[in-house]
Amino acid sequence: MRLDLDPSDLPASVSTTVYRVIQEALTNVVKDSEASAARVVVRRVEEVLVTEVTDDGQPATTRVKGRGRGLVGLRERVALFDGSVEYGSTPEGWHVEARISLGREAP
Repeated sequence: MRLDLDPSDLPASVSTTVYRVIQEALTNVVKDSEASAARVVVRRVEEVLVTEVTDDGQPATTRVKGRGRGLVGLRERVALFDGSVEYGSTPEGWHVEARISLGREAP
């Protein structure tokens, strides 16, 4: 795994949200794919913090029961910052991208 991080000062609520995005995405890599590598990138683009997690795996042939709300929960959490989460398969594997507005502090 590789981590590219722009070391800027962030509000605690943003840091926690970025942590949760990465945690959920990497958990899904371990549980739901046959990936051999994952990459995490956190970067600032003007007043937006972009968090990307990509892997090189195909979906796993078996799934663990009792799941399925993690990415939906991330969308709700990121929406508090006027942000968005997009995810889906790519020709190389799976991609999750969260965009958080740094101009708005979550309630």
